[in-house]
Amino acid sequence: MNKKLLYFILTLGLFALCYQVLFHFNGRAIHIFFMETVSQQAVAFLHNIGLDAGISTRDGILNLVSYSNAPILRVESGCDGVDLLALYMAFALAFPGPWKHKLWYVPLGLILVHFFNVIRVASLTVIASHSIEVMEFNHKYTFLILVYAFVFALWFFWIKKFALPHAKTAQA
Repeated sequence: MNKKLLYFILTLGLFALCYQVLFHFNGRAIHIFFMETVSQQAVAFLHNIGLDAGISTRDGILNLVSYSNAPILRVESGCDGVDLLALYMAFALAFPGPWKHKLWYVPLGLILVHFFNVIRVASLTVIASHSIEVMEFNHKYTFLILVYAFVFALWFFWIKKFALPHAKTAQA
């Protein structure tokens, strides 16, 4: 078997195992942290662009986003970005390339993906204040496509800029 393919498979397998162990013991706390963080940052973003947004607690978690004093949107564990961040990180670490670049590219990508998710939640809040049906469509389709396309673009950039040139120099 090709060494690079074996490295890729083993890295993904090890990451998946670590992810499962981590979430077995701390999964709820991690999701609560990200639900609250994304909610708070989405509200802060809406405030910064001059919109009236607020945040409140629902079931003991600070994840209920309000717009114009009306509760609009609740950030749940599936929308907190944790799984997407893990997916990005797993593939970024598993793809070949120099570690000196992974040390800055992986954290930068995690920050960008998280920021994209904050913008997504803020946008869905404004959309939901006008129409729940339009928000549901955008939540299920538009933003799902956009967020995965964004992560794919980050991977693609990594492959083009770092993985392929590294592979060419490793062969020479």
